[in-house]
Amino acid sequence: MIRIIVAACLLLALHGCTVIQSAQYAVARYCMLPEPARSANREAVALAMAPHRISIVCAGGGQ
Repeated sequence: MIRIIVAACLLLALHGCTVIQSAQYAVARYCMLPEPARSANREAVALAMAPHRISIVCAGGGQ
C-alpha cells in the first residue's frame, strides 16, 4: 500500500502538481481505507520512517 501511495505522489509531482496537492491526494486515499488497513499501513510506515514519525488525523476522528 505504501508503494501505491508513493507512486501516486510521484506521478502527481511529475505532472506539475505542488507538494501540498500531492500530500492532499495521499492523505485522502489513506483516509478512505477501512480502519484495519489504516492500522497496518501505520505500522509499515512507522517501520520505514523510524526514528521519524508521520501522523495523519482523518476527519472522522480516526488516525
